[in-house]
Amino acid sequence: MAKNKVLTVKNLNSGYGKAQVLDHVSIEAYRGEITLLIGTNESGKTTLLKTICGLVEPWSGEMMYHSDGEEISLVGRVASEIAEMGIVYIPDERSVFPELTVKENLMIGSFREKSRDILDENLEIVYDMFPKLKERSQQNAGTLSGGEKQMVAVGKALMADPDFLLMDEPSLGLAPILVKNLFEIIDRLKEEYGLSIFLTEQNFEQSIKIGDRGYIIVDGEITFEGDKSELKDSEMVSKHYLGGAQED
Repeated sequence: MAKNKVLTVKNLNSGYGKAQVLDHVSIEAYRGEITLLIGTNESGKTTLLKTICGLVEPWSGEMMYHSDGEEISLVGRVASEIAEMGIVYIPDERSVFPELTVKENLMIGSFREKSRDILDENLEIVYDMFPKLKERSQQNAGTLSGGEKQMVAVGKALMADPDFLLMDEPSLGLAPILVKNLFEIIDRLKEEYGLSIFLTEQNFEQSIKIGDRGYIIVDGEITFEGDKSELKDSEMVSKHYLGGAQED
């Protein structure tokens, strides 16, 4: 059975000012799957996500979003327009509005017209995923721990009722037990809610447990692609991501 694509990127070049970061990057992501982008710090992972979601303007190349039988070019579209399509980006900063309550932070996530119609339903989904957020719904977000702020960041994205979730290094800086719990949540989003997820990570050992297929990016170039088993057997993965300390 043929799989349905959710995103196609071809020969994408992008960067900041005159500094090129992405060099002819081509990737594909499929509906209902978790696609991994593995790379060390400053390899181009964040730039790729920001380019896809409209925060960084591509220099050249194609980005096609596949939705309801249509192919929609993302090139030339602003971030708000791309987000309204259902492509929701979770950055690695875990930014919250510190003076607002947890619930108020979550409500801000319902920015899409579609999501406002099912706000209460989405809030219950978030509280089911993160019971601690329900317990602390009236607590100011600025008083939360790093792990709890990450829960808010993911929960806020879910409030938008996303179609395609872009997650940038969600485990960065979290304690090992919180990392394990977070990846279990990400897996639930795919298995229970059918979300398509594009996940960038340095933590290969945890991400490969839930990923379906993926890519390795080095200095802005895709150096390897394959399904889960091919990634596991890759000599590059064995050398750089297994058995040794990971780069921060």
